[in-house]
Amino acid sequence: MQLKGDFINNSGSISTGSNGGLTFNGTSAQEITGSQSTTFYCGVTINNTAGVALTNTATGADQVFDSLLTFTAGDITLNGFDLTLNEGFTGADASKHIITNGAGVLKAYVTNSNVTFPVGDGTVYNPLVLNEAGTADTFGVQYANTAPGGWTGGNPHTVLGHWTVTEVTAGGNLSVTPQWIGTQEQASFDRTDCAVGVSTNNGATVAWNATGAAAGGDPYTRIGTGFTSVGKFMVGDFWFGGIDVDLDLFLAGPYSGGTMTTNLKTKSLIPLTDPYGLGNTVASIPK
Repeated sequence: MQLKGDFINNSGSISTGSNGGLTFNGTSAQEITGSQSTTFYCGVTINNTAGVALTNTATGADQVFDSLLTFTAGDITLNGFDLTLNEGFTGADASKHIITNGAGVLKAYVTNSNVTFPVGDGTVYNPLVLNEAGTADTFGVQYANTAPGGWTGGNPHTVLGHWTVTEVTAGGNLSVTPQWIGTQEQASFDRTDCAVGVSTNNGATVAWNATGAAAGGDPYTRIGTGFTSVGKFMVGDFWFGGIDVDLDLFLAGPYSGGTMTTNLKTKSLIPLTDPYGLGNTVASIPK
């Protein structure tokens, strides 16, 4: 079936035995709207360069695509409503993907295998891959091409944008792989030593994974593993995670003849009371 106008459902449902296809191929923007949530058991194809929206008004509902979603042309804009993908998608890229521009969330069930959420902002495609090695769960993903609202770390060492991830059941062992393009890398970002991090307080603090080289060649990806909580995920470089340095420290005073000595202590050369008149004292000088 080809649909040139809007899909409006205020009271009905699609038969669970429907195994055909519904193509949105209008010449102007189309909507999936109405007060009733619809489970599309048939395959859905988006073939409209003007795009399809889960309604642009307050009257609408969450929707479920139970079969494969195919992108031929145009985006799907969620606005304030959720979209659940039960069988995945094909054909998404920078000009055709799911735009999470408001409260609407893209949802999918994730087990111990990679599930891609084809999200972006309408001009940049920033899909997120999730893999839950713990208990399988339903996850929701939103993408915004800005830093989180509480972020105070500055942007020069990050990839511009963040992914908000929600889950039904807290906990787990989640792997998260964001994708970005080179023009989203900020001025001082180093993709050869970067990491995925998560914030549970809107970006005020971020727990970073171990750093390493990004994969790919524009677009780029970097995997983060072992996340036990979700929130706002970002990509930053070594600047935020610090650098491990293996140092040998030699104190000039007690170092003599290739070894450290305890002469300063045994000869009572270190006073027990500080010489600056601050009242600091110690009972003894340790070795």
